[in-house]
Amino acid sequence: MPSGRPRSAILWLQLLLVASMASVVVILGEAYRAARSSEVVAERASADYANFAAWSYREHLLMRIRDAVDELLGPVNHGDGLHINPSIPDAHEIGHYIPWDARCNCHRPRRGPSPLRYLGFRLGADTLGIGPNYAADSVDGWLADPPGMPHYTVRVIAYGRDESRWINQLLSGVARRQPRSSWGYDFVVVRYDSSTRVFASRSMPTVRGDTFVYAVEYPMSALNNLLGGVLSSNDLLPSSLVAARTNSDVIDLEVGDGAGVPLFRSRAAPRWDLAATTTLPSSYGGLRVRA
Repeated sequence: MPSGRPRSAILWLQLLLVASMASVVVILGEAYRAARSSEVVAERASADYANFAAWSYREHLLMRIRDAVDELLGPVNHGDGLHINPSIPDAHEIGHYIPWDARCNCHRPRRGPSPLRYLGFRLGADTLGIGPNYAADSVDGWLADPPGMPHYTVRVIAYGRDESRWINQLLSGVARRQPRSSWGYDFVVVRYDSSTRVFASRSMPTVRGDTFVYAVEYPMSALNNLLGGVLSSNDLLPSSLVAARTNSDVIDLEVGDGAGVPLFRSRAAPRWDLAATTTLPSSYGGLRVRA
């Protein structure tokens, strides 16, 4: 008759094997939970970085827009006061206030891009005054008056009748918009005829009871340079995060207009899994930042 000892030994071995397998399962489960926890922590940290990057880019962009617009339209900014001078400046006169640069013998902004043209009109009128840039195409600057040289060709400044009416209505609506801009100007990015147009404007109430609207139109290239310049800012991200890399190596960034149409991308991001978004105020064009 077989002894019970081998059966008992086999049973104990089986129980030991089951216990070992259970221990392995527990260890694997704990390892998975630990890995998943680390993954969640890493995702949260990346999301925090993305939120900070979007916020930092937004704040830098607000400052760049403020500086650029104030430099060009500051001469007609009377704050809450009224313009009391009986002489109301024409659109072409304001360009004289852009800083002079002897290197090009032209006016050149120090804190932002050059405008495409100045605009001005009395609120309620259906006209549109234009201040053209008389600098040659090869000159990266501004001339408010033609240089008086023989055979000098002025840049073609042409708005069609419908386009002029559209600009007048657009800027008139901005001037009448409530609540008023908190920083004294309005930065406008809008679509027209399948293209993106960029304006900055300022209302100038006069002691006579009327209001003049002054504006600049920027070329789209100027907006691209402005958006790209913010991304290149040395203080956009902490140095410990960037190290020896560039901001573009660390984050993917996209800026769109108020309708969500992309205006600028740092590079073609294949996915936006950990993206953070923020929006500029309407007086700054309502631009949308995704990082």
